[in-house]
Amino acid sequence: MNKKTVMCAFCGFIFSISGASAQIDDLLSEDIPMQKTNEQGSDNTQATGYINDYIGELDKQQEAMEAARKMLDNRPKIVELRDSQMRTMNDNKKARDAIRNRFLAIEQSKLSEKERAEKIISELQPAPLGLYWGASMQQTKDIGFSLISAVRKGYQNVYQVKNPQKKDSFFNDVTVIFGAVDKIWCIFAQSQAIEDDNKASETMRIYKKYRNALKEKYGDAEEHFIPYTYMQEIVEGEGKDAVVKKIEKTNPMEGENFLAELKEGKAILYSTFNNGKIGVTLSVFVDENNKGHLTIDYKNFTFMQKEKDTIIEEL
Repeated sequence: MNKKTVMCAFCGFIFSISGASAQIDDLLSEDIPMQKTNEQGSDNTQATGYINDYIGELDKQQEAMEAARKMLDNRPKIVELRDSQMRTMNDNKKARDAIRNRFLAIEQSKLSEKERAEKIISELQPAPLGLYWGASMQQTKDIGFSLISAVRKGYQNVYQVKNPQKKDSFFNDVTVIFGAVDKIWCIFAQSQAIEDDNKASETMRIYKKYRNALKEKYGDAEEHFIPYTYMQEIVEGEGKDAVVKKIEKTNPMEGENFLAELKEGKAILYSTFNNGKIGVTLSVFVDENNKGHLTIDYKNFTFMQKEKDTIIEEL
């Protein structure tokens, strides 16, 4: 076979072009590593395999990208629902709740009055004044209370409750808030009228008694007293040298006219208690007939939060 020699225009080397096709095949082959032999014919072969390695790295990178893409595709997708879809979901929930309530009503109807009351009591948390936190209107009736519709501004399903079995309770005026969730979360009680003197001595005696009891039960007691504060004029000097000065005066708790100050709202007295689950406010007020009263406001924080969440969802 004739051989021709050629000088490379770029590097200046002289090489034979016979079998050029085989050399090119060797250069691009993924399976045949490039080899070099010395003049003595000894094997000085160094398998570079650089094309194999390079292509292998590309394959690994491609596999990594594919794996990452699959992970991204499998992530949870956040679906934004239209208003109409949200309304449909809410309507479906209400329908399910209605079916559940009907089913429970059927089950309850099979029990005697005593059995119904016992079952309700066993499933609920005891609350003050014989009531139960989280009880519905129907459950409250089933355990023996009568309900009279009442109003408390800004709240839903407000009722005055009467317990026929406790007619002599000192806190004889009890109102509960069932709210939008139809579960008792707030209990407000007002005491009987207290005959008293100008210093509100008897009202204060009973107030201190309940304050100490609530502090013992719920803890975190804080008393809040806003005294009657006013400006009083005092004349200093005589005749032409007389000067009128105004000084600020503050009347004490249980002062000479404390009953009137409470009645007119000039003085304010209440205490708060909180055990992390129940919040309580004990207040003193005087009615238009100069009778003292105590009020206690209980709030169950868990059911109060459920009420807030329900109202927000409805909005």
